[in-house]
Amino acid sequence: MSSKRIAFAIKIVVALSIVIFMIVASLPERSSDDTQLPHIVFARQASYALAIGFDVHIITNGVIVKMPLSPIVWVPRYTDPDSPYFNPLLTAFVFVESAKSEISITNGIVGWPADEICLEGWIKGFHWAASIENVDFRGNPRPRQIKLEYFGLIYPLTIEDLLNNWEKIRALYSRLSTAELHTIWNWAILGNQSIP
Repeated sequence: MSSKRIAFAIKIVVALSIVIFMIVASLPERSSDDTQLPHIVFARQASYALAIGFDVHIITNGVIVKMPLSPIVWVPRYTDPDSPYFNPLLTAFVFVESAKSEISITNGIVGWPADEICLEGWIKGFHWAASIENVDFRGNPRPRQIKLEYFGLIYPLTIEDLLNNWEKIRALYSRLSTAELHTIWNWAILGNQSIP
């Protein structure tokens, strides 16, 4: 390569670096508090609810409105103040044990396990995932051991953990392999029955 081509390539790389720097510098600053805005937290709760099989609905003046769409679709729309669909009444998002449970809010978002989901099955599955050593259920090497304490949870997990410590359970859930999640989903659907 000639020295002119090398000099030209260096100029292009420097120019691109400057352009990228200017673009990044012009982006609005995000404070660390942005991740705690209610609509962002609600979107995380909606993803958790979807992951573990919860039905999620709106409650307005104590009346439950069943939502036909996935909560991943409608929760961000209705809770983001910048959205044209924003609903200022949706100021809380709670999980309860069943559709028959007493709900502590009169306006907001409420989630409970779908009819076919057994919370005890989730607990059994998470205990199983934490109890195995560095192999998965097929005996294949697993790159890490799951420790409940790492996620701020203590053994034994309870239904209250699934409902109230959803962020910690979500973090645990996200660390499991697809095969482990499949096995745990089987427990969640079958309850305390043994896995075939």
